[in-house]
Amino acid sequence: FYAKASDALCGHAFQTEGRRLRKAQETVPAEILDRLQALWERRLTVVQATTPPTSHAAELTSFGWWLASAKFDNAWALNQLTEVLKLVGKVDADHQVVERLAELATDRPLQTVKCLHLIVEGDTEGWRVHAWRGHARTILAAAIQGTDIQARQAAIDLVHRLGTRGHFEFRDLLPKTFSS
Repeated sequence: FYAKASDALCGHAFQTEGRRLRKAQETVPAEILDRLQALWERRLTVVQATTPPTSHAAELTSFGWWLASAKFDNAWALNQLTEVLKLVGKVDADHQVVERLAELATDRPLQTVKCLHLIVEGDTEGWRVHAWRGHARTILAAAIQGTDIQARQAAIDLVHRLGTRGHFEFRDLLPKTFSS
């Protein structure tokens, strides 16, 4: 299938599975999740060896639905998301993805801020932040108020980056020494 299918069709296949997982009320059996993870990892390896990886953008961006499903191990899912964002700079279902990142922000502040930063950088239209600014605020606040120094600095840097793009609504999150 993957040897002959177009990027759009591969993306549709992964997106459909991600949406199905997100809607699933019951627990998905571990063996199914393991098989899906193995499939994704094989495909990611193929895409990483492809020049340019953006020729598989639809396939890669569909991972947003997988992350939003909250069915996979958090560390694995965040690592995959980070790789996707590094390769193509965007993800499908970005609102749901940022919402999921907000849910994970307290436990994984550095990873969630890094992913949010990559999503912000991939927002070439400049308006997508408005759709998920509440969840972005949760992520940034968790990192700035937390004990992880790297996460705090990454969040402060991202608040400043957002400010350069005209998103001043995050500046009140900055520690007083940084806000002037």
